[in-house]
Parts: sequence; C-alpha cells; structure tokens
Amino acid sequence: MANKSLKDVRERGTCFNIGIVYRLPYLKRTSKMMDKMAASINDSITEFLAKDENKNVFKNISFNKDYSELNVKVDAEHYAPLNEISLIGLQLFGSIYQTFNGTEKKAVKTNIINYSNGTVIKTSTSPEN
Repeated sequence: MANKSLKDVRERGTCFNIGIVYRLPYLKRTSKMMDKMAASINDSITEFLAKDENKNVFKNISFNKDYSELNVKVDAEHYAPLNEISLIGLQLFGSIYQTFNGTEKKAVKTNIINYSNGTVIKTSTSPEN
C-alpha cells in the first residue's frame, strides 16, 4: 500500500506503512474530547455548588489548566473535615482527565481555602505519594 500524505494522516488519523495500518493519536479529535471532558467537569462543579446541602460550606471550586490541582474555597465557620468526602468525585474527575490527556504521573492536589481570608486550611494529594 502506498504511504499517505501527512495531510491525510492529520485529517483521518491513519497512516499506511509497509502494508500496515497504524492508528495515530489524532490531535484534533483528542483536543475536542478533552474540551468536552473539561466542560463536563465544569458543569459538575456548577451542579455541586448549586445543591442546597453544599451552599453553606463550599463557595468556589476550580481546577488548574491540567486538572492536577483542585482549589476549594469554603466558609470556615461551616466547614468540617467530613465535608471533604464530597470532593472525592471531583478528585476522580481530575485523575480521569489526566489519564485521557496522557499525563504520566496522575495526582490531584486539593487545597481547602478559607473563602473570607484566603488562608489554606488543608492541602492533600490524591493518591498520596
């Protein structure tokens, strides 16, 4: 079989070499998939913050660009360490995002931050090193 052009490889994500078809990571498709995953995570955060049981404790939640750091701003008066259980799903989202993005060392650092003064109440990494 003839070799395909680089343009064809980019458009279709396949390459013929010595009669064998190779599936190449298709950057455009991967980028769209990662964008959809990021949007889904952000939607989940919005839904999480909108729940009545979370409104008093959690004030703002955000990830960094590569989803390896989760910053959770809380009302310190209503916050209790038991509230961290609610964040397990978001930490898992960060790990899944990193997996699909090809991150070699998958870990999510979670910072619990006092909403009123910006001090860090607690920092943890999941999975622990």
